[in-house]
Amino acid sequence: MSETNRLRPLPSVPAAADPRAGRVERPGVHYQQEHPDDHPPAHHGAVFLPYLGPGTSIRPRPFQPVITTTLIAADVVAFGQRHRDSDIQLHIRRRLYQALGEAFAIGRLPWWDCHREDRGDGTLLVAPPDTPSHHFLDPFAHHLHAVLRRDNKLASPTAKLQIRLAVHTGQIMYDAYGVAGQPLVHLFRLLNADAFKRALADADADLGVIISDRLYTDTLGHGGLTNPAAYRSLRVTAKETQTTGWTWFPPSSRS
Repeated sequence: MSETNRLRPLPSVPAAADPRAGRVERPGVHYQQEHPDDHPPAHHGAVFLPYLGPGTSIRPRPFQPVITTTLIAADVVAFGQRHRDSDIQLHIRRRLYQALGEAFAIGRLPWWDCHREDRGDGTLLVAPPDTPSHHFLDPFAHHLHAVLRRDNKLASPTAKLQIRLAVHTGQIMYDAYGVAGQPLVHLFRLLNADAFKRALADADADLGVIISDRLYTDTLGHGGLTNPAAYRSLRVTAKETQTTGWTWFPPSSRS
């Protein structure tokens, strides 16, 4: 085994079973994938593979049992449609992680320090608490859209990738199975809201972003690169959740 792929044990909260590795890690020991560069440089046409195969940790660095941080959820639109067989689904999953990884790299965001949980047709990312939340809005959304636009030009109709992205912030807890907390429930209510799905369909874009009202308010007070005027309010009603989300859509680039 090469030095760059060697696993080393780190003390952390108990790690859960990693189905990709086909094993249960020892309680109280967290395995971290050593990587020579936590923030790989961006290159035109580069392909980033954030998931490196069996043994890659889903929790790349130890976090405290309770943290307040940024939460990002991504979902592939129409992933389970009949015309997408198993081969196409695997290809789309690979492209999802490549696109997210490349957009992180372009913006110098800490992909290798994020807790990641695969969701089959999407993924959950928990950012390090020391990374400002507004960094995951602008210019990250623009970078992700640029990657999708480039790749979709070369993709067949069945392999074109359209992503819904939700971003929220709040306090979450770690346990032996992953992460939990009301902010995660809120995040996925935004991501899966019917109103958001309809808005993305109307926009006919490769990417749709929805952020929580709390994150939008915090971003307004921060300034920086985010343009609050580019976001539109959207009323979200899902189960017991009734809230306002803020949506951003790039210009349509889909044929």
